[in-house]
This record gives sequence, C-alpha cells and structure tokens, in this order.
Amino acid sequence: MIVLSGIAYLFPTMALPMWWVSLRSLLTQFTGYSKTSKLESRLILWVSLPLVVGFTLLAGYHQILPTWPMPGFWGITLLLGQQAQQWQMRSPLGGHFLSSRGWVNRWLKGSAIAIASLLLFVLLHITTGTLQKSGHYALLGGFVSPKDDPSTELIDIQQLRQGFAQSPVLSEALETSSFVFTNGFYISGIVAMAITPLTSTPITCLGEDMRGFMVWFQPEQWLGKDGLYLTLERFQELTDSYRAYFQDMQEIGTVPIRRAGAVTEVFHVYWATKMVKPYPS
Repeated sequence: MIVLSGIAYLFPTMALPMWWVSLRSLLTQFTGYSKTSKLESRLILWVSLPLVVGFTLLAGYHQILPTWPMPGFWGITLLLGQQAQQWQMRSPLGGHFLSSRGWVNRWLKGSAIAIASLLLFVLLHITTGTLQKSGHYALLGGFVSPKDDPSTELIDIQQLRQGFAQSPVLSEALETSSFVFTNGFYISGIVAMAITPLTSTPITCLGEDMRGFMVWFQPEQWLGKDGLYLTLERFQELTDSYRAYFQDMQEIGTVPIRRAGAVTEVFHVYWATKMVKPYPS
C-alpha cells in the first residue's frame, strides 16, 4: 500500500518506469553487466536508491511526509532519462533495430499533458472548492465535505491576516502581547506568514514537537509576560494543558477561514495572562 501510494503521488506513467529502472540498475550490480555501467550511473544509484527504499520502509510504521523520499527520486530521474535516451536510439525487433523515438515522445508528452491537467484540476479545487460540498463552485453538488477534505490543511494566510487586521480586539491584543504561540510548529509557521506584516511580536511554539523554536527562543524569557495563543478548531482540547503555565487564559475571538463560501477551518485566539513557569516545566 505504501509503494502504491508513492506511485500515485508521482503519477504512474513516471513512477513505474522510475521503479523499474532503479530495480533493473540494482540487479545489474550483481551481474556481469555491471562492468559495462558507468561509474556516474552507479554513484547516482547508490546515493538515490537508499533514500527511496529507506523512507518507503519507514512510512510503513511511522507517519512521514510524501516529500521525504523525493531527493532519492530526483537521482532516479537521471537514470530514467538515460534509459529513455537508449529507448529513443533503438528498439529490438526481429533482430533489427528500429527507431522508437515516436513512442518515447508520446509517453513523455502524454505524461506531461495528464500531469498538468490533474495539477490544474487539483489547484482549482484548492482555490475554489470544485469538489467541495456546499461550495459555490462545486461540480455536481460536490463530493467531499470540508471536514473530510485534506486540502483544507492549506491555510489561506491572507484571510488569517485580514481577520486580525479587521478586528479591533485581535489587533489590540496582537500589539500588546509580548509573544504569540501555538501548539504546533507548522501552525506557528502559518501564523508567522500571516501576521508578520502586521506586527513584530515574536512567534514561537509550545508543544511536544517544537523543532527549531526550541533553539530560537528560551522558555524562561517569557516568564511574567502576556502571550497570545492561537490554535485550530481540532486542537481545542489542548488549550487546558496550557492553563497551568499562565495566571489565566481567556478566548478573545475566532478567525474563520472560508473557501467557496463555506468555513473550512477556524482559528481560536486566547489571551494568556502572565506566564508563571517555563514550558515545558
């Protein structure tokens, strides 16, 4: 299933040849044909294939992003290009070599057209909600509800920015707070892109996986200061876990994110009064 999802992610007409050429190149390393392969090709194979196979196996028991094995496929693309050049040069048939340039061109052009068409359709859905139920631009009434649509993970930072700019309460809180924090490092990244043009207030993350925020800021520097906490609708239950670190936490507003007229995500904003102990304690 993991391999099949990777093939779908890369598009079958490109992913299957990539896997074929990588496995074929690997097998030649253990046969006499490997002596005829160039050192450059072997170097590309042994740098790329471990990344592809390693992250594919890792995805079997640990959640990863689909982009993690991509550097490996970049190298495999070079091997596929070399193989495509060989396919263009000749095609064995009845002991004679006939030009196969036509079908290679059709394969490449057909893949490019199909991939570009699918990407255009996906981008239309992300921006206008063409497959979204209750959307203004839904095709045939839509097929997926916003809460079940993974594309809603792509937050429109312009709407988040406008939500703060147009709310006097949120604007004042943003200016008077000493720092802004969220419960996820990626949420902090989204919030930073949205509100940085509005304020110079530092933005950090207080959560189980803080990534670089653990290095960029020291928890002790927020002691005795007021913070602004932002979280998504689905993480509302985590809010109580922060109350022990502040004198008080009160929700002061929400910022809904809409697509095609329907609410796809909601940011909840809390005022956190005076941090009493560093996170994590």
